[in-house]
Amino acid sequence: MLGNSLYKWHHYVLYCSNGSAVTQWLERFDYVTDADPVLKIRELVVNSYTPLGTWEVRSWFQRHLESCILHYGCYESNYPWSKVYVRANGTYWYEGSA
Repeated sequence: MLGNSLYKWHHYVLYCSNGSAVTQWLERFDYVTDADPVLKIRELVVNSYTPLGTWEVRSWFQRHLESCILHYGCYESNYPWSKVYVRANGTYWYEGSA
């Protein structure tokens, strides 16, 4: 209502490449920062990635988040998602929900 942010949701990846192909995921995870006390972090709805060994691979997460008030219950569900595309030359791009 006031334009404040309830949370910041992050998608993190760390990977290896040999210059011509992405060879390994070292880390892939999501996390929330700056969360309002009403936010409840729920299940990971999507946790997938494309096969390794190609020039470009994708990591995809979607998380269920709910806004809840004690004694009243939950009043809103959000499902933020993001896809991070990494390339063997070290570049990347991403897309996701706002």
